[in-house]
Amino acid sequence: TDLQLSRGFEMATAASSSSGTDESQANSKWLDAHYDPVANLYTFSSCVNLADLHGDGEYKLVVGDLGTSWHDMKLKVYRGTDLLSENALPDMPASVATFLMEVHELCTPAVAVASGPFVYVYKNLRPYFKFTLPPLEINPLEKDVWEQAKEDKIDPLSLKEMLEMIREKADIPLSVRSLRFLALDPPEMDSFVNQYKMQPIKRQTVITCMSTLKKNMADEDAISCLVIGTENNEILVLDPEAFTILARMTLPSVPAFLDVMGQFDVEYRLTAACRNGCVYIFRRDSKKPKYCIELSSQPVGLVRVQKNIVAACSDQTLQGYTQKGKKLWMISLPATPMTVSLMDQKSRGFQAVLVALANMEVHMYQDKNLVNVIRTQVECDTVCRADVWIVMGAVGRDWLFPPVTLCGTEGKF
Repeated sequence: TDLQLSRGFEMATAASSSSGTDESQANSKWLDAHYDPVANLYTFSSCVNLADLHGDGEYKLVVGDLGTSWHDMKLKVYRGTDLLSENALPDMPASVATFLMEVHELCTPAVAVASGPFVYVYKNLRPYFKFTLPPLEINPLEKDVWEQAKEDKIDPLSLKEMLEMIREKADIPLSVRSLRFLALDPPEMDSFVNQYKMQPIKRQTVITCMSTLKKNMADEDAISCLVIGTENNEILVLDPEAFTILARMTLPSVPAFLDVMGQFDVEYRLTAACRNGCVYIFRRDSKKPKYCIELSSQPVGLVRVQKNIVAACSDQTLQGYTQKGKKLWMISLPATPMTVSLMDQKSRGFQAVLVALANMEVHMYQDKNLVNVIRTQVECDTVCRADVWIVMGAVGRDWLFPPVTLCGTEGKF
């Protein structure tokens, strides 16, 4: 694994006019601060965050590490380039977010890790709370046939036939138990039914993405709500203190990326890129999408730049839209985009979109204009899986841009 932190030290006012400069000029704007070919980090963009965890002005890198096996998943925190702490995770992380749960004199954000149907909350880097998604409605016909199997009124073959009929016609999907049963061969059915027929049927969804939304103030030290997208085509907004569901929104497809702006108690806009290749936009108090954007292909990343939406797509394009869904522009990229992130330096009023590409480059765009190219210092043949992740923010007490690229050859990272 290659952990490379590139430190930006020249944010020139003429950055917007630097399009078309040669490679040496582009690279001269960045210093290589750290390079570690054996960092052993396996993660995604959604599982990386930067936060001032102790309220001392020193930002740490928070990583949900997938590990190398099902029993090696950890929440890791880095101070600079040194590992500060790590906590074992019970399941594979889907997203990591930091947020303030309550206002104190010392602002110390909590860390939320989405994993399966749970959100694990850590305060002071210690386990604090576990939120569980509410169970889904059970198909009454499915429940009835399992009751018959429980009372030995039907044999496993009849159970299979009835479940197949329910799956074809019912509006409510079958539970995981029934789906597993339908995939079994006849010799395995008896033991499966005897093992599970006395247990209650459950339908549980899982979390696919997560973000945060300010509760009632836009200040940096204001409390925030967790916003989570689920496999059940829903978006939930959670109260930061009681962890009750404040709002529930329905989507036509499964959300893959979330971007949120505003305050929950005032006005907010929620943007979700889904697996059906569409982007849906919600406003406050809307249960269903207000606007819909049909992308040219599957989205691989989504950011909001001021009032506009920028999406990177798998057909090697970067597309810009208004918050009402009107297309502004579309440009072609030199390679497949792997992930995107927003560069927002408020002290200088500078915003740009960072796009990590499969050719080991990070392109910086203002609107549709390429203003800088950063080449990662790696010597590997291909990018493995889609595990390229970039985050923008402060590390330590300085402003750093850390593009971290996972790449390798023949399974070696």
